[in-house]
Amino acid sequence: MLDSVISNLKSRFSRDTLNSFRLTVLLLSNIVNCTDDLLQSSVKEISSMYGQLLGSTVPSTRATLILAEVRVWRSRWLRVKREGGIFSSSMDETAKEFDRHLYPYVSSLLDILISLPVSVASAERSF
Repeated sequence: MLDSVISNLKSRFSRDTLNSFRLTVLLLSNIVNCTDDLLQSSVKEISSMYGQLLGSTVPSTRATLILAEVRVWRSRWLRVKREGGIFSSSMDETAKEFDRHLYPYVSSLLDILISLPVSVASAERSF
């Protein structure tokens, strides 16, 4: 029984699943509160996992471009925070707050985050 529980936990919380949560660093309420080290490590994982969906073919260039764009995105919202702005933690609100032409990588990554399922129905189907 214990082996079954451990096996289920490993399959539900695989490395890929946990790395998908790194996309939440792009949400407005998270990006203004994260450290530069966390941002850099998150973007590195994000670019390795979703980089091919973003169109750039060279992985090292892709990671650098994504990190540069995310840093510009972050600096914009840090400026808004210093001016007393209020941030939503909602993915929909975050998606409304950017220009797709100015932040193409952030836009694509937020689209991926929005399209990820919140939960699965496998537990419900088993009953």
